[in-house]
Amino acid sequence: KKAKPSVIIMGDSLARQYALAIDSTMKASNKSVIAFFADGCFMSEKYSRLWSGKVGKECIANYMNFVEFAKNNNIPVFYSQRWIGYKDLIGDYNGDKVTFKNNKDFAKFIVENIQNISSNIKGKLYVALGSSGTNGLSGAIGCITRPSYVYQPCLEHLSVKRNDAEFEIVNEYLVSYLNNNKNISLIDINNFICSKEYCPSVDDSGHILYSDTVHFTKYTSSLVWDRIKKIINL
Repeated sequence: KKAKPSVIIMGDSLARQYALAIDSTMKASNKSVIAFFADGCFMSEKYSRLWSGKVGKECIANYMNFVEFAKNNNIPVFYSQRWIGYKDLIGDYNGDKVTFKNNKDFAKFIVENIQNISSNIKGKLYVALGSSGTNGLSGAIGCITRPSYVYQPCLEHLSVKRNDAEFEIVNEYLVSYLNNNKNISLIDINNFICSKEYCPSVDDSGHILYSDTVHFTKYTSSLVWDRIKKIINL
């Protein structure tokens, strides 16, 4: 009989980016995981990512499969998704687009969606807050490989200022409305790779943190997952 998974992983490519690190660490501890990934999908009971006005059927199927498993198994769920990336791409299951007045209005929508997911599953829901991404990977690499490059352009490519950034506005709203929910735990990924003011594209040891403008490199995914699994107690 196959062992019961120790954790459920759910989300889009920002969840899948941890797959290699998860597989390695879980095997080492003789544990298993079950994953429900769908790249480019917004996970929700009532809403979906729209592609040219059409509902993502694979998004709906992935979410339904996840809920069916999670409601019958009392194990923790790690949920990671590119929140801000879907702001202008969400619609209901009829394909009618949902619009938001501003980032706070969108964040309120996200809060309600997370609360709904939590109410439909047995285990505790661990939600990854949005990571900063980078202003430009090619620019970051250029700064590293060309020492004579002008300092200020390098600084702009190598870091993102946290204050007032879109991702931070959404993150702060999620914290203010979800932090006291005993069934939901928020994990701020930026705290693992950023300072209080800036989120870099390259760390102090010269490791490039992003493989593109939003996804981590294998190095970063491993580094971040090591922190996440301790929070989930895996």
